[in-house]
Amino acid sequence: MSQLNVTWWNSLHAVLGDGTSAIQHIETQVNCLEKQDTESVQIEQNKKAQQLELNRLKGFLNDAQKLAASKSAAIKAIEGAQKLISEFDEANKVLIGEVEQEKPIVEQNIEIRESYQQFVALLNAYRKKLPSLLVENLGDEVVKLYNAFNRNDAPTELLASIQLPLAQNQKLKISYQNEPQKYFDALHVLSEGHIRCVGLAILLAKNIKEGCPLLIFDDPVNAIDDDHRESIRRTLFEDDYFDGKQIILTCHGEEFFKDIQNMLSVEQAKSSQRLAFLPRIDEPHIQVDFNCAPRNYIEGALEHIRKNEIRFALGKSRQALESLTKGKVWRYVSKHGDGNLSIKLRTANAPIELRQLTDQLKTKINKGDFTDPDKHNVLSPIEQLLGVNGDSLEWRYLNKGTHDEVDRAEFERNSVHTIVSALALLDQAL
Repeated sequence: MSQLNVTWWNSLHAVLGDGTSAIQHIETQVNCLEKQDTESVQIEQNKKAQQLELNRLKGFLNDAQKLAASKSAAIKAIEGAQKLISEFDEANKVLIGEVEQEKPIVEQNIEIRESYQQFVALLNAYRKKLPSLLVENLGDEVVKLYNAFNRNDAPTELLASIQLPLAQNQKLKISYQNEPQKYFDALHVLSEGHIRCVGLAILLAKNIKEGCPLLIFDDPVNAIDDDHRESIRRTLFEDDYFDGKQIILTCHGEEFFKDIQNMLSVEQAKSSQRLAFLPRIDEPHIQVDFNCAPRNYIEGALEHIRKNEIRFALGKSRQALESLTKGKVWRYVSKHGDGNLSIKLRTANAPIELRQLTDQLKTKINKGDFTDPDKHNVLSPIEQLLGVNGDSLEWRYLNKGTHDEVDRAEFERNSVHTIVSALALLDQAL
């Protein structure tokens, strides 16, 4: 350190033979060493980076080796599976063929299932709207028909209006003519028979509303009392609600069927088709009578006259006269005149004599204040009937009927023919 003085410092700057100084050589060496040091640091850094990359690549190599082993195992598994599949295909060749044949059927079934689901959805939507579709705007017609069915009820029991349910859980409400603004729950105030009349009125109103050419009924008066049955018959076959419609009606009641036939005119009864399903007694199959005996009394009487069966013709005439006078003629008289009759009976339980009843009705029609200008159409056959001697055997039969008796006198054919013809004319007039 003692040698580091000014002389030494100056010697470093002295010019050498090559034109440089010692200090320049020292700086050159320093620079060279610094450069080498920097390069060494850089090399060390590169070495670390390469070592990291090497480690990373070794990881990849390890993973690749594992994957290669897995691949080898997978290939062996695939080969085993393919072998099993081949063996399965061979063993189940027939079944596989059947499955292939069933594919179109399965596809069709899928299409059917989807279509069915859509159809069910449409049905459910339609069902929700069905009540309103069925009874919409039927109220007035239902009231008319219901009142026609109950024409013999007191005015306070006839309907003024009806509110039909248009949605689920809505109530069927009615009001009476004496209190048209006050509504009642129909199921609470009506009897079972009247409720059936409401249901029948709804069905018939729907038929009228839709303008259906047919009216088909299966036993329409089941569990309905006799009074309402008579009114239902008149509504169907006497009133003008169903003019021009073909009525197809089935019933179990022989009397109801017979009463319908006698409510019709002879021509209507003849033109109607009657079928009777007979009891299957010792027969395994259904028996149908396509040629039913006439239930219309006058039609039956005419048929017996044609066959010269005088006694049977007179028997049917007695039934026809009772049906006409007590039903159609009496109502006709009440409609156009005074329907109050004064009839004498021999005893309290004696039936009304038909001649006396017929004569009373004739008297009422003959009155000057009788309002039907065409009353002669009804009066003429009644006079023809009464023109037969009232003490005759024929009129005694008409009044009281008769039993089989030995050596009874023969009925006079011309008188019976006159009676049957008069009844046919009276039926036609009414």
